[in-house]
Amino acid sequence: ITSLCNDIRAIQETFTMQIISELLVSSGNNAVFYKSFVESNIGASFAPVSGYDSQTRDTFFSVGLCGVDSNDFDKVIEIYHKTLDSVIENGFEENNINAVLHTIELLTKHQTANFGLDMLFHITPVWNHDGDISRLIKINSKVTKFRKTLAENPLFLQDTVQEYLKSNAHRLILTMGPDDDFVSKESHQQKEMMEQRVGDLTTAARDGAHEQCLQIQREREMKPDTRCLPSLTIADLNPDIERVDLKGYTIQGVPVQVCSLPTNGISYIRGVLNTSILSDDAKSLLPLFCTAATKMGTTSRNYKQMDQLMHLKTGRLSFGTHIAENIYDILSYEEGITFSSMCIDKNVKAMMGLWTDIFTQANFNDEKRFRTVVKETAESLIQDLSASGDLYAVSVASAQISPSAERKEQFGGLRFIQKMKQLSNKMNLSETLEMMLGISQVILKKRLIRVAINTSEENDETFLISVDGFLKAVPGEFKKSYEITKPSKDGKEPVNVNMHVEMPAVV
Repeated sequence: ITSLCNDIRAIQETFTMQIISELLVSSGNNAVFYKSFVESNIGASFAPVSGYDSQTRDTFFSVGLCGVDSNDFDKVIEIYHKTLDSVIENGFEENNINAVLHTIELLTKHQTANFGLDMLFHITPVWNHDGDISRLIKINSKVTKFRKTLAENPLFLQDTVQEYLKSNAHRLILTMGPDDDFVSKESHQQKEMMEQRVGDLTTAARDGAHEQCLQIQREREMKPDTRCLPSLTIADLNPDIERVDLKGYTIQGVPVQVCSLPTNGISYIRGVLNTSILSDDAKSLLPLFCTAATKMGTTSRNYKQMDQLMHLKTGRLSFGTHIAENIYDILSYEEGITFSSMCIDKNVKAMMGLWTDIFTQANFNDEKRFRTVVKETAESLIQDLSASGDLYAVSVASAQISPSAERKEQFGGLRFIQKMKQLSNKMNLSETLEMMLGISQVILKKRLIRVAINTSEENDETFLISVDGFLKAVPGEFKKSYEITKPSKDGKEPVNVNMHVEMPAVV
C-alpha cells in the first residue's frame, strides 16, 4: 500500500515524514504497523521497500507484508486503515518519539569510514531537483525545529498522518501472488518469442548476426593489454602499519582492551563468547539465538519495553556469530558469538545495564513471540537468497575445503536457511525454545570471554566502572579468553562435489 507524499525539496516536511515512517514501520518491536501486521501473524514480515522513500522528486510511503494468504488481502487493507485511524486518534507514544530522535542524534555522531560517500548519496536526490542541500545537512536544526513545532502543536504528527496517509486519495494498492505454472508459462513465452524473432530474420540479417558472434568470440580470445590498467607495487605500500595505542586491563578476571581515541562523543563495546563447548545441534541454532536473544525481552521487562529502552539509550544491542581462522594452522579456528553496541557517552551506564539484564535474565518462555521472530528471520533470509545467490554458492563450495568454512556455512549459508525454513513450518517450537534457554545458560557466562571498548579518553574511567559492574553480575568464573577448535586427526580433505540447490524463487 503506497501513498504519494511531499515534494523532495520541502526539506523539513521530508524530515517529519522520515520520523513518522520510523514510528510506523522502522522502529523495531514498538513500530505501529509491526504491532498490527507482524505481531498479529497475518503476514510473516514487512515486504521489501516498506517505509518512506525520499529518493524521487515526489516522495512516497509504502508498507507491505510478505507471506499473506490471498484470502486476507482485503483484511490487510482494512487493518491498514484502522491502524491509521488509531494513530490519528491517539497519537504516538512520547518515549517512541524520543527514541527516534535519539537514534538520529546517535547516527549523526557515529563516524564511518565511508562518510563522504554516504553524504554524497544522501544529498544527490535533492541536489538533482534543485533543493537546498545546505538545509538538508543541518540535522540539528531540523531536529530543533521539529521539537518546537511539536511543542506548539501536540497534534502535529497526527495532522501529518491525516494529510499524507489517511485523506490522501493518491494511493496505489498492489497485491502479488505465486503462480504454480509460472516457469512453464515463461518458458513457453520465451520459446514463442525466439521463434518469431528468428522467423522474421532475412538471410542477410542472419549472416550479419553470425558474423557479430564470430567477432565477439575473436575479441574474447585476444590477450588483453593490461598496461593501461592502474597498478600497485610493493614499493607503493608503507612498510609499517599505523599503530594505535591500546591499553589492557583485567576486570573481574576478564581481559579488557581499551582504545582511547576521539570518538565524537560515542562509546563502543564488543565482546567475544566462545561456543566450542556446545553440541552440534546447539551450534546449528546459534544464528537464531543471536537474533532472538535481544528480541525476547527479559524476566523483568517484556520485549517491547526492552526494545524501547534500546532505542532510547543505545544504537541497539546485537549478537552475531564469530569464526576466526588460526593463522598458524588453516585447519583450526575459534568459534563463538560476539556481542556489540554503541551509545552516547552519557548513556554508558544504561547500556551496560541492558547488557546485564540480557546476560542474567534471558527469557525464552514466550512461544508466541518466538514464533514471530522465527518467521521474520526465515522470511528475511529467503528474500535475501535470490539477490545473493552467488555468495551462498561460494559459501557452499568453500565448506568442502576447510573446517572453518564449513562452520561458516552452517552459521550463515544455505544450511541455516533450510534449518530456518523447517522451523518456520513447525507447529510446536517448545523444544527449540528449550534449546535457546539451554544455550543462554551455557554461553552467557564469564568462562570464555574477552571484551574490547572504544571511547574518548575523558570517558575511560566511567566506561570501565560500568564494564566492571556488568562483568561482576555475569555468572561463572573466568577460565581463559579464547579456545581453539581443532579438527579430527584426519583433518578435512578437500573434495570435488557437484551440488544443485533448488531456489524458492525464479531468478
